[in-house]
Amino acid sequence: MKQLLILMIVSLLAGCSTSSDESAERLTEEAVTLTSPDSDNAELRRSLSLLNEAIDLDEEYVPAKKQRVRVLVRLGKLDEAAEEARSVADLTGSPQDYFFQCMAGEASKREYGGRDDCYREAARRYELQLDKPATDVNYVLTLKLAGSNRFEKAADEFLGSLPAGASRELFAPLLRQSDRDQIINDIFFSSY
Repeated sequence: MKQLLILMIVSLLAGCSTSSDESAERLTEEAVTLTSPDSDNAELRRSLSLLNEAIDLDEEYVPAKKQRVRVLVRLGKLDEAAEEARSVADLTGSPQDYFFQCMAGEASKREYGGRDDCYREAARRYELQLDKPATDVNYVLTLKLAGSNRFEKAADEFLGSLPAGASRELFAPLLRQSDRDQIINDIFFSSY
């Protein structure tokens, strides 16, 4: 009888418990619902609070951390967004996350001393991960922001890999005419 009671209690407790991942996921999903393009600052602050809770439960829960970057950018807290973006890049090792971390650092500090080195490292990560990195627009933009002498060749290769017409017309001005501030505004801020 005692064993049966213990088994029932353990079963009941197992059914009631949730892992921190599930809770972090639920909190993140709720936070996302509060961050529409027309969310006000109160909704964004509530979203940030939920994301902080999710990260407290699981400090390596990348979806919460990425959403936190978005909310911090929307709230104008660019230094904090840059720190969180760096944390995401460290956790994932993704070239794209590293690229966004570079842009976040630059957006938060216009006099970002190590920016070229950051973009060069992002480009290196793309080259290690992708068979043909020049077919990825973010890689090409990384080269441009790094001031790399490989940018022109990569831009030509990227544009040549696109089907003729609208795709080339869309990307050519971004690659050829945009300056550093336009790229940061068009790519980084519009992503968040």
